[in-house]
Amino acid sequence: IYPIDLRNQSSQSRIDLLYSDNARKKNEKNPNVGMLFSHQLSKIVLNIEHYKSMDLSTLNVIITNAGTEASFDLTTGTLLPTTEYGDIVFHVDAKASAGEAILLPETDLSGMELWFVIGDEVEVYQFSLEEVFEINAFAPSTMYTYNVTLFTNETAIISDGTISAWIDGPSVEVTAQRTEATPPIIKGSKKTPFTVAETQVSTGRDQVWVEGYIVGSFTSSTMNSFLPGATSESKATNLALADTPDETDREKVIPVQLSSGTSVREDLNLVDNPDKLNRKVKIKGNIASYYSVMGLRDNKEYEYAD
Repeated sequence: IYPIDLRNQSSQSRIDLLYSDNARKKNEKNPNVGMLFSHQLSKIVLNIEHYKSMDLSTLNVIITNAGTEASFDLTTGTLLPTTEYGDIVFHVDAKASAGEAILLPETDLSGMELWFVIGDEVEVYQFSLEEVFEINAFAPSTMYTYNVTLFTNETAIISDGTISAWIDGPSVEVTAQRTEATPPIIKGSKKTPFTVAETQVSTGRDQVWVEGYIVGSFTSSTMNSFLPGATSESKATNLALADTPDETDREKVIPVQLSSGTSVREDLNLVDNPDKLNRKVKIKGNIASYYSVMGLRDNKEYEYAD
């Protein structure tokens, strides 16, 4: 049984489930196998533009009530029923001109919505997928493409929707009305950053915000080298972040990389800035393995949170 977890969309290739079952009747006399793989999940692609070329660099796209976890039976080639549902944040490119998400196939899109959130809810657009009668399911091995235009007259029009790539389907046009409703929480956004405890159990996320208190640093590349406080032995290449100030338990801190030449390193390292000890900060980076635990790497942006 192969577990499927689609909550982290930062690497599409990592979560794209491919399966082949054509390696049959092979033996030492007939050993060559031409493996034929097929996609087992569904994919949504959004091509996004603003009617008056508004800066969309802070755009987040969310699909709600989507399947986030399931399992795949490698013996039978069967996708087992969804076990968890929730909100999924699309992977959006640097210019926010395109977004994509790999999803579990769905036979019923009732209750599923797409939200487009610009900045700290500066503008919010929403539409319900169940209103699109031409597309009432997400099929396996199918990519759904929507060309999205956000209009300054407070209406987002998604047109030329086609199911393409593997299976051709209908074209649809849908309109998303701008709304004053509160959008789904975007975990890892500046407004709702990850805590240190949440970071520790994360499976990895790219370019998200983490919030915590600067409580020390590490004298070498191991967690055992955690050095609480700001001392003459503190290092400028990293930080220790915790959910509470004055934390001394290394089990309750995460390592934060301070890359050379970044403002994060220049302003926050405890060698040059001992006064930053116990300051509460938000740092944007990649949650990934660091010092053999989940930490924060490739950090280039921060702000004080106290």
